[in-house]
Amino acid sequence: MTPNAEKEPFTYWYQEPWAWYIVGVILVTITWGTFQVIVSFKNADEVVVDDYYKVGKAINQDLSRDRRAHEQNIAANINFDEASGSLNVAMSGSLDSWPQQLRLRLLPAAKGVEKQVIALLQTPAQNTLYKGQSQGIPAGRYYVHLETLDEITPEKGYLSGWRLNREIWIEENMPVELAAYE
Repeated sequence: MTPNAEKEPFTYWYQEPWAWYIVGVILVTITWGTFQVIVSFKNADEVVVDDYYKVGKAINQDLSRDRRAHEQNIAANINFDEASGSLNVAMSGSLDSWPQQLRLRLLPAAKGVEKQVIALLQTPAQNTLYKGQSQGIPAGRYYVHLETLDEITPEKGYLSGWRLNREIWIEENMPVELAAYE
C-alpha cells in the first residue's frame, strides 16, 4: 500500500456533488420530455374530415354544390332553442322540390367543444321547414355546412345536391342566417 491511499477518505457515490449533478440533469430531461409528450397528445390537432384524401381529390367537384346553392338562391334561417336543444331551419330558394332530410354540421372553432352532425327532417305541414335535435350548442364561432345527403362519386365528385358553407357566430336566442357564396 502506498502512503497516500491511507490518507484519502473513502466516500460513497451519493456523497459526491458531481454524481447528483448528473442525476439531476437526467431527471430534469426525463420529466420535461414526459411533460412535452403529454401536452402534445392532449392538444393534438384534429382531422376535420376522416377521408381527407378523397375529399382533397374531389375539391373542385365539391365546389359545384356551392355553385348550385348560389344559382338556386338557397338560404336558411336557423333558430336554436337552448332550453330544449331543438333546431328549426326555414329554407328559401328557387327549388321545385325540397329534400326530406338535410345534414347540418357544426364544427367549432374553439378547442374543447365537440363537433356535431345534426339530422334535419322536413316537417309535413311546410316543406321548407326542417326540425332537428342537438346536444346543446354553446355560444361561439362555428364553421357550418348545411347540405343535402348526396353521395360522392369517386373521381367525379358530387353530381347533384347543394351545400351552404359558412362561418357563423352563435349567440343565445339569436337566429342565424345562411346564404350561398357568390
